Amino acid sequence: MLMDVQVRVIPLTVGHTTSHILAMIIFKPNPHTLRVTPSAKEPGRFDWSITRDGVIVRQSVRSFGSEGASEANGDVAFRDITARWHNAR
Repeated sequence: MLMDVQVRVIPLTVGHTTSHILAMIIFKPNPHTLRVTPSAKEPGRFDWSITRDGVIVRQSVRSFGSEGASEANGDVAFRDITARWHNAR
């Protein structure tokens, strides 16, 4: 699972001096999941799907001859969705 790391700098005033929290790190896990499964329509082939909160948000339009090929193709879509999710925040 990919993790998104967000770093914020927040100024704090203490008396007459100002200090900074330089690395307040907040981890926000990626809500998307890539799943590769045997194809229900074509035995011996594989499909992928990407879900968010249990709902399919994207899936392969064709099946693949190997699990690895399906995962590689799904990973491209997963990275695209992750980038869009990250940029939208």
